[in-house]
Amino acid sequence: SYVEPNCINKEDYLTALGRGVAAEICTATVNAVHCISDYDWLVEQLGATITHSEDEIRAVSVTCVGHLARLHENANREELLALLTPLLDDEVISGRVQDAIDDITTFLEK
Repeated sequence: SYVEPNCINKEDYLTALGRGVAAEICTATVNAVHCISDYDWLVEQLGATITHSEDEIRAVSVTCVGHLARLHENANREELLALLTPLLDDEVISGRVQDAIDDITTFLEK
């Protein structure tokens, strides 16, 4: 079910990451992508979490890469696709990866 994102700042996001609780990291990641305007910082954070050992965190992070394409006018299509393409072979999240790639190609023109 959809939950409206609550705004979060960089410090709170990093605190949630540091606690290492998957559900908390997932919620914080969604909130960060919707509320933090620093695109480059968000890309850096997602670049780390999309390779997390926990499937749920990887899946949410991949979806959030797609959200960046929708939410940030200055999003870099090639940069986001480069984050996702290596994950197409990840059987657990490959469907989410393809959905995020579709979002990027829909929202960001070449």
